[in-house]
Amino acid sequence: MLGPQPLEEQLALLAHHAAGLDASAPPPASATARKWRWAEPGGVAWRLPDAAAGSGHFSNHCVELLWPLPADLANAYRPFLDGVAARLADGALAATLGQAATLSAMQATSEPAGSGPALSLRLDFASPPPPLSELLGCLYPALGEALRDPLTPPSTLAGNSAAALDQWPRRQARRLAGQAANQPASVHSDGQAALAAWLAPDQCRLLWQQPAAAQQQPDWRILEETATGVQCIALPAPSPLHASALRPAPRLNLAPTGTTSGRHWLGRPPWPAAEQEAESVSHCALGWPAPEAGARLHHWRQHCLALHQAAQAQGAGLQLGGDRLGDWLIASGTPAQVRALAEQALTAWPADGYDHAADSPAAGLVAQRLLDRLESAPPPVSAEASATPLCWASDAASAADLLARCQPVPGTPPPPANPTDTIWLAPQASDHAVMLEVMGADASPRSRWLLRLLGQCHDAAFQQALRQRQGLGYAAAVRYREAAGWPRLGYVVQSPHADVDTLRQAIDAFISAEATPLVHISATALDAQRRGLLARHGPPETYPAALERVWQALRQAPPPAGESALPSHLGSPWRQDMQSLAGLAPKDLLSIAEALHTGTLPRRWWLHRPSEPH
Repeated sequence: MLGPQPLEEQLALLAHHAAGLDASAPPPASATARKWRWAEPGGVAWRLPDAAAGSGHFSNHCVELLWPLPADLANAYRPFLDGVAARLADGALAATLGQAATLSAMQATSEPAGSGPALSLRLDFASPPPPLSELLGCLYPALGEALRDPLTPPSTLAGNSAAALDQWPRRQARRLAGQAANQPASVHSDGQAALAAWLAPDQCRLLWQQPAAAQQQPDWRILEETATGVQCIALPAPSPLHASALRPAPRLNLAPTGTTSGRHWLGRPPWPAAEQEAESVSHCALGWPAPEAGARLHHWRQHCLALHQAAQAQGAGLQLGGDRLGDWLIASGTPAQVRALAEQALTAWPADGYDHAADSPAAGLVAQRLLDRLESAPPPVSAEASATPLCWASDAASAADLLARCQPVPGTPPPPANPTDTIWLAPQASDHAVMLEVMGADASPRSRWLLRLLGQCHDAAFQQALRQRQGLGYAAAVRYREAAGWPRLGYVVQSPHADVDTLRQAIDAFISAEATPLVHISATALDAQRRGLLARHGPPETYPAALERVWQALRQAPPPAGESALPSHLGSPWRQDMQSLAGLAPKDLLSIAEALHTGTLPRRWWLHRPSEPH
């Protein structure tokens, strides 16, 4: 547990619930003996406590529909269930719902986390969703269509993701843990018909998270332990939306036309594990200057939700991003898909999005929000982007001619803050929080690895010293972040009782006493740390990840004068990163720790104090 309650209160709460568990009870004989925790089909609406309402967070609606399934039946027909989930997320349903409300995210899966075997459809709305009867009137026919015509997305390099690499071992573990001794009779007969009965509308469980309200309605029940408001709701009879027919998914069959122009690189990253297949995948990456604005990126991803789903369903890929160097996109797939994705994503880009407040304000602990600032804070020296758009395409037949349509957002970015400045955040919560930001001396791979190593050596000791021994707060951590390639560490503490001065002095005292002793490690211990870093930050494991790694290296490099072949040293930046990590010795780690101790490294303080009570 993690929360603002005193530790003793949290322990008592855990002990109270643990007392209800029978440790002597034998495990169930089979998966069929396990009871589904949702007693009856129906709906539950819930709200966070009123204390969260004043913070302005959690203002979105989240509607999740669950259809629980027997584990043995779900395991036996997993490919069919995957096809049903894929059909729900092929872009058509997202495009349809987007006409009635602002849909910010959508996830359909046959393996929801924490819910047992089930089919789950989660919808996140940035505006109030349509009436529940209309929403169900759209969702139920879409599920029926998915059952009749499940989708099997093509497996291509462009559509691969890191999450897919983890899917197989997780699925095998779940299958072994939940496999019945004997398959049910429905598996031997018509299992898909049996699944259709479990996935009928009258078997739906609906969870509706609503924004916290200033005043609870009389029919809301407040849970004593968490102060969460809950309300049972009867699922209404579905009524079709005004446009009852599903809108088609975005098209990805435009023919590539045009010629390249402007500043662009040409070439593919080396991908030895699948060279022949990589040659059949085209890509186009576009980037252009734009002042960093989380709201604009948030809106852009909202506008492209259906397009992103259509790309995945057809074996293509679309990535959207933005940072201090500007906004960017990467489209990958066949030449026709690349052209369609890049053109439609550019059309959906909200050039004026930075003028509006974000629909989803930053949520979570203040400490986490402080750490998020490390990814957008200015570097200690001027490292701004080029004032012209940039393109990297696999070949001249890709969408590089769209470069001329990447118009920079007017306006001048704010000047970089002095690294020695102290930055006060506007009051966002009732706790005090302090973060010391420590920046690398430069943006080289060596600096990035050394700061990561330093953070690994300090994190556990920092948490133990400030949270466990001194009891200063319930969040104390050392975390590594990057902003447009520039490395930095955040030493952050959040406390409901200690003031800003106390927290700042505690961080200073830890660095004075422990920064150097904690990095006195042997060469063997450094090798262990190195292996841990490579496991998390080593070479990319998928082709889309390789494309993004190369693209970020190109964005941070001097732009070409015109059309240029992909430089070999930028074609696989992970090789240079691995060489840099292999060359580090214990004395290098000690040197960076001493620079932290003496204040040689650039730093700034981030402080948060709650508003004064009225």
